[in-house]
Amino acid sequence: MKKYFLFFGLTLVLSACSPNSEDSMSEFIQVESPKAGDKITCEITISGQARGYWYFEGSFPAELYDEKGTLLYTAPIQSQEPWMTEDFVRFEEDFVYKGPAGNGSLVLKRENVSGLPEHDMQIEVPVVLGDCNN
Repeated sequence: MKKYFLFFGLTLVLSACSPNSEDSMSEFIQVESPKAGDKITCEITISGQARGYWYFEGSFPAELYDEKGTLLYTAPIQSQEPWMTEDFVRFEEDFVYKGPAGNGSLVLKRENVSGLPEHDMQIEVPVVLGDCNN
């Protein structure tokens, strides 16, 4: 019984420290637009700042999903400043997507050229999608 409780307690601690929550990710990446819960239209501007090591060759990937998990769009986000630093570096990117209205999520991923899972990081921003099927 004690082993089960210890395992359960450890699971709760690890869940509370999830690297994907916006609060815990703010030391690595800060998204200014869109904010969680924002309604976005068919044209979206993604902006904010991320530590230089979030980028590789000045970019990192962004993905937009609908509520069913269907990938609507993927694009590289470009740095607006020199990125070879540990400081925050501004980013901004505009793109146009097609998809149904409903809930969705914008996922910004740390560029991980090593492919090692311990270097994977991402932040998910829940958004409301406008109808962009035209």
